[in-house]
Amino acid sequence: MDKMEKQLNKISTAEMKKNMSEDTMTICECCEFLETMIGDDKNILDCINYIERKAKSMHSKLVQNKDEIKLLKFVKGTPMLLSETAEQLFKELGFRKNQSVCYDDKNIKYEKESSNGCDILTVHFYNGAFVYTENMNRAMVTDGKMLKAIYRQMMELGCI
Repeated sequence: MDKMEKQLNKISTAEMKKNMSEDTMTICECCEFLETMIGDDKNILDCINYIERKAKSMHSKLVQNKDEIKLLKFVKGTPMLLSETAEQLFKELGFRKNQSVCYDDKNIKYEKESSNGCDILTVHFYNGAFVYTENMNRAMVTDGKMLKAIYRQMMELGCI
């Protein structure tokens, strides 16, 4: 190696050491740099240690992502948190799923006693549609939480 190549390598080495200390270097960049450091044991060891730290960090992030993915339920290819299934959302709103033999996984009915105790609120899903009523079949006032539960059930049924 002539004097000019050594000078360029030193500049490159200083820059790379700075990038490693600031943790801004990719593993690929570090590997490319490693190939240029023949005979420079200290810098080679520093570079290998850096690659090992980055790989461990990446591994930790991958394990965390894998654990998060395990918490998802995929319905018709759409990821949903298990804690946010339609049935759970309706349960949070005070509804219970009707378990009668008349209903199945495509024909679903949730029921709840109204606040006045005289009526039963129902949300019935069938044939790609839903009906939200009370016994008197009056117009229903609803909020975002109810809409979210209805939307989620429609997604789980593959209607949306």
